[in-house]
Amino acid sequence: MTTTARPSADDPRVTLDRDLGVFEPVPPYPPRTEREAEFYTLGDGQMFINMGPQHPSTHGVLRVVLKLEGEKVVDLDPVLGYLHRGVEKLCENADYHHSIAYTDPLEYVSSLFNEWAPVMAFEKLLDVQVPRRAEYIRVLSSELNRVASHALFLGWMALDLGGLTPILWSFIERDEIVEMLASLTGQRMLFNYFRIGGVNGEHAPQRERDLRAPHARPRQDRHGDRAPDGHDGPEPAGNGRPVRHPPGAPVQRLS
Repeated sequence: MTTTARPSADDPRVTLDRDLGVFEPVPPYPPRTEREAEFYTLGDGQMFINMGPQHPSTHGVLRVVLKLEGEKVVDLDPVLGYLHRGVEKLCENADYHHSIAYTDPLEYVSSLFNEWAPVMAFEKLLDVQVPRRAEYIRVLSSELNRVASHALFLGWMALDLGGLTPILWSFIERDEIVEMLASLTGQRMLFNYFRIGGVNGEHAPQRERDLRAPHARPRQDRHGDRAPDGHDGPEPAGNGRPVRHPPGAPVQRLS
């Protein structure tokens, strides 16, 4: 028994009877709500036009259907769902433990929170009691992940507004936290750390010291030497908080 292979759309010798990647503005199904029926009914002199979907490397893939009247946008319909990765279908062929890892890429800059939801669901289904220490570790690691995620957001938001310096500073803070999470979980982004009934590993003593005093680590000047005058850490400010120095910048005492 032989089967005829379908020609690949990437083959330049194949002539396609339709354009690939073309999104018709009007959905291929009847209106599901009154809002859809109102929006997708054109008046005199009106037309639809697609804006997007943009490339997946943008900050959230979004497609917007615009209703135009001449050059004036009179209405719009945001179309979501282009970040879908088929996670539900993948989980159908996986057990509970495998499913936890599939949730990490859904929101990759704060993936610990994605792991937390299925883990809590599985624990309720299985009637599993989580040790108190594991709950504390979950909260501490997730809050660190939250701060790192917000730092990234602030930096990218400033970059989108035209500022370059904030993203450099936000990456300094984020990288410091991500290093802590990497020593705990073994990864810097897709952590895969939560487990049914607890977490995958304990807090190391060194990591607990870093959590207590993250600003007390030695700094180096731009030539790789220790800071001058035996001063290893950041300068204390007048309000008792340390003055941060970016890596590579010389550290000097405040007068």
